[in-house]
Amino acid sequence: MKNLTIFLIASVLLTCTKRPGEEIIMNEIPGIKGICIYHDCPLREKPQNESEFLTTLYLGDEIRFLGEVKTDVNNEYYKVELYDGTLGWLEKKAVLFNARQAAVVTRSSLYQQINKLEIKELILNPAEFVAIIGEEGEWVKVLGANRTKSGWMKREYLSLEDEDVFIATLAYSDLLDENGEIIEKQLPYFIHSLPDKNAPLALQLQNILEEQVADAIAESILEYELGYSEED
Repeated sequence: MKNLTIFLIASVLLTCTKRPGEEIIMNEIPGIKGICIYHDCPLREKPQNESEFLTTLYLGDEIRFLGEVKTDVNNEYYKVELYDGTLGWLEKKAVLFNARQAAVVTRSSLYQQINKLEIKELILNPAEFVAIIGEEGEWVKVLGANRTKSGWMKREYLSLEDEDVFIATLAYSDLLDENGEIIEKQLPYFIHSLPDKNAPLALQLQNILEEQVADAIAESILEYELGYSEED
C-alpha cells in the first residue's frame, strides 16, 4: 500500500512538470494556462461551427482551460476562460498549452534536427512571434504564428521579455507580410507607434531602419554618379 501511494504521488508530480511541447491529457489538468497561437480567432458561445461569436482572440492572448472538450463535425473545441472572466469555446488548433511566448530579434534559419543541422526552407525574421515548445541546451524548438513555421533555433536569437513579445504581436498585423518579412515602407510608422522604443526588439528594428536608409542613400549616390558619367 505504501509503495502504491508513492507511485501515485510520483505520477502526479511528473504530470505537473512536463517540459514544453510534451503531450498532455487535457481533461486531467483543468486550470492549465495556454496561449492563442492564431490571429483573429473567434471565441464561441457553444462548441459549434455556427455558434455565436462572444469575442475575438488575437495572437498571444492568454486563456485558461476549464477541462471540457467537445467536437462539432471535424472541429474540436476547448472550453476556456479569458483574463477578464469571459467563458467560451475555442478551436483546438488555436490553442497551445505548456508553451512560452517569445519574439525573434535576430534573423535565423530553422533546423529539423539539432544534431544534424539540416536547414529547413524556413526563415524566422526579426519581430516574428513564436512559442517555445521544446528545449535542449542552447537550442529551442519553436512554433510560429498560425502554426506555419516550426523547427529548432538558437535560444540567443529570441527575446522572452514582455515588451518584445508585445511588439511581435503587433508586428504580425501591422509590419510583417504573409511570409514574416518586414514591409519596408511600414517600418518607420511602426517604430513611431511603439510605446517603448527602448525595448531590445524596438532598438533592433531601429537598426534595421537605419540600414535601409543608408542603403537607399548609397544607391541614390551610385545612380547619380552613373548618370553623371554617361553625360560626360
